[in-house]
Amino acid sequence: MLQKWAELEVFHKFTLSIGIIAAVVLTYWFAVIGTINKKSDDLEARIESWHSIYVWMQDAVPRIKAYQDSDSAKGVSDKKIHTLVSETVNRYRLKNAVKKIDKTGTNAVKVSFDDAPFDTVIQWISYLKNTYKVSTVSATIKKSKTRGMVNGALTLEAPQ
Repeated sequence: MLQKWAELEVFHKFTLSIGIIAAVVLTYWFAVIGTINKKSDDLEARIESWHSIYVWMQDAVPRIKAYQDSDSAKGVSDKKIHTLVSETVNRYRLKNAVKKIDKTGTNAVKVSFDDAPFDTVIQWISYLKNTYKVSTVSATIKKSKTRGMVNGALTLEAPQ
């Protein structure tokens, strides 16, 4: 091979050298730079997904504040917390999502739900707080596989 190279004219050696350099540069470009571009595209898609979740949460904040500031609280009065929660679950059309309402004390219940609309759950919690002074003692809310839906459990307590 070296003998063939030695037999080539300078012009051909120069042309062949440029071709080899171009092949090396193109190989580098497709192997390294192409991979970096692919990873960059993947990262941009993840950021876009996170941004949409951020926008969704930002949109929920004014609604939550509006529900917190609405109507003066009435208090539970004669109604037992279990009855109140059951009635308001029906009013907010969460009956199919609520799996269990367990009494945890004389004035507290634990509500478990699956695939409940996030906005509706927040509206319902706000309604109970603002209308009946029912406080949320603990809350575990996780995003469901279905968009806009959540799974979770709440411990609600009525004032004594």
